[in-house]
Amino acid sequence: MHNVHVDHRGSLIKGNMARIRRKVLVMSNKGGVGKSTIAVNFAALLASRGLMTGLLDIDIHGPSIARMTGQEGRPHVSEGKFIYPLDVNPNLRMISLDAALPGVKP
Repeated sequence: MHNVHVDHRGSLIKGNMARIRRKVLVMSNKGGVGKSTIAVNFAALLASRGLMTGLLDIDIHGPSIARMTGQEGRPHVSEGKFIYPLDVNPNLRMISLDAALPGVKP
């Protein structure tokens, strides 16, 4: 029974990811090199050009995207347990682990 729930979530994730035409990953194995700054600025540039843009901050050691975008609130979670990103502007939405990791602040 538990595996059915996990399989359902996996298929939902797969379906949602398939709707995203292009995905860009900003990463480095060294901290403090400007990954968040590059990610926020690149996302803002895409959004300013009219492209619907999503920004996902998965930095478990110091998520800072929420602070950098001025969106430090908690995202809306539906009854179905879907998490909805916060609107930064009309073309840019973001979600950060910052909201899921209380007490972990950069």
